[in-house]
Amino acid sequence: MNTAEKQRLLDEIAASDYLPSLSPLTVQLIGLAADEHSSILDLTRIIEQDPGLTARLLKIVNSAFYAHREPITAISYAVMVAGFDKIRMMALNISLKDTFPLGKINGMDYDYFWKTSLYRAIIAQDLVKGSYLTNLLDHEEVFTAGLILEIGLPLAFHLCPEELKDSFPGGDLPLEEILHWEEEHLGVNHRELGALTLRHWNFPDPFIEIQNNFGLTALLEQSADFPKIVEIARVCTQLFFGGGEEDFTLLKQISGWLKTGMDRVSDILSQAFFRVEEMARELRLQINPEQDRMEVMEKAGRVLAKINGSLEENLGKFSGLISARNLAAQPSAADLSTAQRKDLETALEAMAHEIRNPLTAIGGFAQRMVKKGQEQVDVVKYAELIVKESQRLEQVLNDMMNITDKGAASSTTRPKEK
Repeated sequence: MNTAEKQRLLDEIAASDYLPSLSPLTVQLIGLAADEHSSILDLTRIIEQDPGLTARLLKIVNSAFYAHREPITAISYAVMVAGFDKIRMMALNISLKDTFPLGKINGMDYDYFWKTSLYRAIIAQDLVKGSYLTNLLDHEEVFTAGLILEIGLPLAFHLCPEELKDSFPGGDLPLEEILHWEEEHLGVNHRELGALTLRHWNFPDPFIEIQNNFGLTALLEQSADFPKIVEIARVCTQLFFGGGEEDFTLLKQISGWLKTGMDRVSDILSQAFFRVEEMARELRLQINPEQDRMEVMEKAGRVLAKINGSLEENLGKFSGLISARNLAAQPSAADLSTAQRKDLETALEAMAHEIRNPLTAIGGFAQRMVKKGQEQVDVVKYAELIVKESQRLEQVLNDMMNITDKGAASSTTRPKEK
């Protein structure tokens, strides 16, 4: 499908009744909160009509963040304390859950969709709070952006012909694979549908722009902070719960993007697994955090098993090189020994660079899961095993890095042949 055909299809979708609508109360509240001429009384009248919105607002303004001595019970005062922007985001977050179902229908796994959406929102918010971005981005807006990032995915599923619904990639596939399938079979992808929907819901432009800003483009140093932090949260969520490559070196890259230490990143990410339960209750989602924690630990264990296999394979190769070098007796072989040693050092450095980062990331993350998850006995035990195994492999790697020094020493002390 060429650009003109795709645009015609998008225009037809926008002009039809295909795009979902929020509840009338939510639409009114979002519109009033965005209108500079609205008053506190205007918003109060809307909120009082919805018990869910009322309870959530009072909970927010009575939290430790606002630090009021006396409990706030008046909706009008709560509106003044929270501010119009926070109320707009709060209304949307509560209402989104009612827009799409739960469960698995054909190829669309709504449970997975909502779980990853919530984790992504929490991770995005916590990464902002724990980095230099804390005074540059609004925590609530970042949370909402993370929550609705893939809102176009269930829309793409509804657009999908019946004969393709079973093969629809609505699960844990990497984003690039999902977009490719949608382009090939539907002519449009769910990020384009997401942008249409957010315009339909009168969202601010930055939220809409994020839909078309992902991958390496969003993570460039010169990229805007808002799309960058949401993309980082998406990458983390994909690492934890998605299919595809299990690359824990991403944690090292994330620490660079956020200009903070990897220990801090591990701390923030592990905290998401303990914050998600409360947020899931507020959004009426069924999420099993202990099962999620175990899933991530099992993924880390698989990565460690691959590292162990790589270490064993390389140890055999490097030992063979050292043996060949130390057996050299002729002057011409001495030159070859120098070349072999250089090759050995280069290979060791490349291997250490490839292995050490995921080892450090996995070990640090597992240690924090141990500290935070004292009540989850099975998860803690598994995390402790991950910590011990990462430490053992780190020691094996260090021993291998000393091979060249030992080999050089044995070469210089070898007696000359008579």
